[in-house]
Amino acid sequence: MKKNLNISTGFIALLGCIILCAGTLSTAEAAVRINEFSASNSTYKDSSGQASDWIELFNDSNESIDLGGCYLTDTPNELTRWQFPNPTTMSANSYLVVFADSTTTPPIAGRELHTSFSLSKTGEYLALVDKDGTTILSEYAPKYP
Repeated sequence: MKKNLNISTGFIALLGCIILCAGTLSTAEAAVRINEFSASNSTYKDSSGQASDWIELFNDSNESIDLGGCYLTDTPNELTRWQFPNPTTMSANSYLVVFADSTTTPPIAGRELHTSFSLSKTGEYLALVDKDGTTILSEYAPKYP
């Protein structure tokens, strides 16, 4: 009987650890994904009238999420290629469009966002990376079609 109790206690401890570790995942990791993108846009225009490549993110949660400090990249060896400004808040169940037009101007929170890279029409890697610069939140790998 004592042996079964130890197994049960060990199992409960392991289960508790799993639940605790799962609770450490960022909200962004659980909810934001690359929803859609265009690598050859000719119709959807930014505020200056340019039809640039774009990436649409979707927050699939019932909570607002701050992407400030997260990254977008088109290079698997450079996961911190372009960083969202602080704060970049996505409302619950909302979309965010980021233009991918190789803009060299640093992004400003609350304004239209433009990455420092553009998307290849022939396909390439595309990822949303968490604030730690290593955790992939959403990706098209090895390349999008």
